[in-house]
Amino acid sequence: SSFENHSMKDSETFDEFYAKLSDIVNSSFNLGEKILESKVVGKILRSLPDRFQPKVTAIEEAQDIEEAQDIDNLKLAHLVGNLQTYEAHRNFKKNKKILLLVVLIEMKRILMWIVRWIPRLRMLLKNNLKNLF
Repeated sequence: SSFENHSMKDSETFDEFYAKLSDIVNSSFNLGEKILESKVVGKILRSLPDRFQPKVTAIEEAQDIEEAQDIDNLKLAHLVGNLQTYEAHRNFKKNKKILLLVVLIEMKRILMWIVRWIPRLRMLLKNNLKNLF
């Protein structure tokens, strides 16, 4: 079925993946096939790309402790919220690194300009001081 074959692509956001999965689940329900929430939870955890692996591991370990290894008790809304937060935090950290790189490049450009102008500024200052005395 399309439910079993659906997995998240590396280029997709979690929200895009979840929207498609929700459409599949809703379509199945409309055709008379109810997919249990626990099955959807398991499908999400199995379908995420490697960039989510640390979060998936943390969720599974937390469930082991809290629910005596019963991942079926993990609520879909809770899982979706966790994964959305994780992805947003990852993107924020990645964007901070890009911003820092842009700032460093701009600082280098400014410093290079200053280094080029120091000899000229010295000459101007020297000439102006001579004119004062």
